[in-house]
Amino acid sequence: MIHGIKRRIKNGAKRILHARIYRELVRLRGVFKGDEAYWILSLDDAIALDTIIKKHHVKKVLELGGGIGGGTLGMAWSLPPEGTIDYVEQVRQCVARAKELIPKEYQKKIRFHHSKTKLTEPFRYHTAISYAELPQGREEEYDMVVIDGPSFHVENGEFVTTLPRGDIFTLLPKLKDGAVIYIDGSAPTVKLLKRFYSHCLEKHSRYFIKRGDATEPYDGKKQALLDKGFTLE
Repeated sequence: MIHGIKRRIKNGAKRILHARIYRELVRLRGVFKGDEAYWILSLDDAIALDTIIKKHHVKKVLELGGGIGGGTLGMAWSLPPEGTIDYVEQVRQCVARAKELIPKEYQKKIRFHHSKTKLTEPFRYHTAISYAELPQGREEEYDMVVIDGPSFHVENGEFVTTLPRGDIFTLLPKLKDGAVIYIDGSAPTVKLLKRFYSHCLEKHSRYFIKRGDATEPYDGKKQALLDKGFTLE
């Protein structure tokens, strides 16, 4: 009887906590208005990242593909006061917009990095998209890597997409044991990870994959970016 009461109290406290987190994340996301609200990480993803950060005591995050900062802001709120995020993004206007939208109190935790992209070949006959410049010398510090890009590359005027996100393949051997890896979709990336890097994933048993479409069809991203006046570098 006593154990049952304690369990109900504990479950009730969890529900209250989850409701508070939900309300706060909804409030934070209010800075992204109009069509910009469709360009950010979903609320479900923000809640999942909050859970992961707190469960695994994450303090230092590398975010690949920060966009206009929706996921970045949520993680900055979830991290402890000493937490930091290295945000990397290829579209310069997205970086500028993220700096405009994310409240200054949270920007104290964020280091913004703009980087062009390049095509790489992490494995023979397998081409991937990578950032040309990642923060150097910090790989072994990260508790979590969030991979949501780069998702496209412009090569000789051609818009290249549906390729694996290649930075994870060079990062994996450098990450500390137990670092959390969160992959937003990217079926080609997951396929290569499981085929060629299963031995590395063994020491990162905490990795999470948000499933995307198996074929990752073209979704109009190029035109949507151009319509908003973004320059694709």
